Amino acid sequence: MFDLSAMDALKLVAALTLSFVGFIYLTRRPALPLPPSPPQHWISGNYRDMPKRQNYRTYAQWAKIYGPVFHLRLFDRYIIILNNAKSTLDLLESRSNIYSDRPRSVFLDKVVKRNQGVFRIPFNHPRFRIYRKMMHSGLSPRAVQGYQPLQTREVNILLRSLADAPKDFIPHLRRNAGSLILKVTYGYEVTSDNDDFIQLVERAFQVSASRLTRPMPVEFFPFLRFFPSWFPFTEFKQVAVELDEARTELIPFQWSKNLIDSGNYTDSFVSRFLRPEDGSIPEEEDQDILKWVAVALYVGGADTVRFIPNVLPQ
Repeated sequence: MFDLSAMDALKLVAALTLSFVGFIYLTRRPALPLPPSPPQHWISGNYRDMPKRQNYRTYAQWAKIYGPVFHLRLFDRYIIILNNAKSTLDLLESRSNIYSDRPRSVFLDKVVKRNQGVFRIPFNHPRFRIYRKMMHSGLSPRAVQGYQPLQTREVNILLRSLADAPKDFIPHLRRNAGSLILKVTYGYEVTSDNDDFIQLVERAFQVSASRLTRPMPVEFFPFLRFFPSWFPFTEFKQVAVELDEARTELIPFQWSKNLIDSGNYTDSFVSRFLRPEDGSIPEEEDQDILKWVAVALYVGGADTVRFIPNVLPQ
């Protein structure tokens, strides 16, 4: 029998942990040379240097020192930062078959369960082509022409609002962008700058901006997702709950579906697939696909709404 004191046990755990980290570091280190990088801690790399807000500003400053292409290491994960158009086009456009893919995220895919999302699935996923085809049907040049009357109406509303209350231009712009994407995607009519769904967009992105400031520990130690929420370093579980609640409130898919089922609805991206011209009823899986594509269109527009205040002062 081994009789270990508390201090000996602590030393043993520390030694095993360091051995594990060293093993991961040595076995997952890329074989090819990497571009320049800011100074790194031997275990965590640049994790402590990651900005908590507006990371693009920090990346731009680093690019002045390390060049337009540099890398960061977060524990065992390597990230390449591209900071000019030429590098981006050379790698992601000219060599897209090599470099274009979805970054892996244990937190988003396994904990928050967004692995079926349009922006999360890999290019070789069976749903990828279906998603792309469905999105093209709603965003093709021909489809966009049908949105012009709505765009004209919303521009007129925006101009009147700016004339009546010019100091409130931020809420006016948010309403303009949000009302268009909500109407096109779900057939939802925004009635004011303080519309419920416009406010939900703002709250949802506030949750994301305040809670997703840097990668979660579970990204580097995936086994943490199996531990109870009271265990150290599992705060990400509470973040997942908050994000899920915000997402559930944010998506008006069920609202739109209920209107369509009642027959009292306006034409929209969702209605065209739930009530096709041939009168067929989509299967449950097809409805799930539609839900993910619709929220991708919606969140894409919501991104625009949310970041208007950040863009205007630049």
